[in-house]
Amino acid sequence: MYHTRDYWYRLFEVEMQLASNEIRACEHPVLLKYFKMEKVGVPSQAIKGKMQVEAIDPNLLDDPNKIIRKDIFDLAKESEMEEAE
Repeated sequence: MYHTRDYWYRLFEVEMQLASNEIRACEHPVLLKYFKMEKVGVPSQAIKGKMQVEAIDPNLLDDPNKIIRKDIFDLAKESEMEEAE
């Protein structure tokens, strides 16, 4: 399929809008295992249950292209540590 210059320009603009500290949910190292589980056929409700147990938003499974911060899980750990003190 042939794409026009405008298509590639728009695609480039979208990629450039992603800040260096942002990533798609499906590409985040912490979330990769959940998307892999989905790929091999594990029921989504089981995956979402596991995500909830591990304090991860299960809605991320429904929107793999959602842009999230790379350090989102580090920030959650920091806030838990502060609450424990």
